[in-house]
This record gives sequence, structure tokens and C-alpha cells, in this order.
Amino acid sequence: MVICETKDMTKVKNVEPKINGGMAIGEILEVLPEAREILTSYGLHCVGCHANIYETLEAGTMGHGMPKETYSKLLEELNLVGNRINDEELSFTDEASKQINDLIKRENKKALKIKILEGGCAGFSYDFSIVDKKESGDIEILKNNVKVYVNKENFAKIKGSRIDFVVGLQGAGIKIDNPNAKANCGCGNSFA
Repeated sequence: MVICETKDMTKVKNVEPKINGGMAIGEILEVLPEAREILTSYGLHCVGCHANIYETLEAGTMGHGMPKETYSKLLEELNLVGNRINDEELSFTDEASKQINDLIKRENKKALKIKILEGGCAGFSYDFSIVDKKESGDIEILKNNVKVYVNKENFAKIKGSRIDFVVGLQGAGIKIDNPNAKANCGCGNSFA
């Protein structure tokens, strides 16, 4: 159990650690996309595309001269955020919220529509669009100031997902970390 006081002075008890110092930075970013913002707020700016993703969190922080007390606080905050997100229906990173809301405003629409379609390498694929209204059978979710419409039947397939916005050599776009997926294809656009 960890008792953690975050930078915004939120106190939380009974947080079970999921992130540890022996995990590679790349592994942490994979299971917790929000870690990028947290690591950056602690002065670790090497979490972008040129990061050494195989370096452990502990080695990376100590290599940057981070005091052990600060490292412990960082680890507690990563676990606090990781546990809080696991309890939510959907979550968005700050970057995803910003990019999606900017797109909604530019297109003068109201919400992000997420569809799950049959097909793709692994069996199902995600379809994203910016829309004006809900379709019959849709539920409306408001998380991190992002309005999302998703069909009730498809929601079970994405419940608990973390939605991020990533920029890479192949372009930029929405990335879903879906805990319900039994398998993912290499491109990340389909799941089983």
C-alpha cells in the first residue's frame, strides 16, 4: 500500500503499486501513456521518440541525478495515476483531450464518435470520426472535457481504455490502450 500526496496535494490511500523502478521506460509508457506527462513534469524530457525505452525507470532517473526522495515521489505519483485510471470507463491523456477538442472546434462539430467494426488483421478495428449528433443506440460519455459517442453494444469492447494522441514517423493519430483486447495487430489499428 502507498499513501501518496500528489503535486496537486491530493492524498490517496490503498494504492497498489503497478509501476516499479525495474520496469523499462518503454514498458511504463506502453501501460500508462499518461506517464509521459508525469515524467516530463519531473524534469525527465527524454521520453519522446528518441528515448532509451530499454532503460529502467530507476536507472534513467538516477542517471539524470534525481534525488532518491524525488524518485520515490515520482514512483508514487505514477502508481496513483495508474490506479485511478484503471477504475474509469474511458480516460484520455491531456494531449489526446487537447488534440480531439481542437479538431472538434475546427470542424464545428460536437463529439468524437468511436465505432468498433468487424475486420482488420485481428478481428475488429477502430473507426473514429467527428460528428454533430448521436446515432440511435449511442451513449454519451464526457471525460477530460471530451464528448464521446459510442454504441452501447460496442462500449463493452472499449470499457476501461486509455485514449492517447501520438506523433511518430508514420504520422499522428489516436492510440487506444484497450484492456479488453486479447490480441492486437502490429499496426495497432485492430484487435481481437
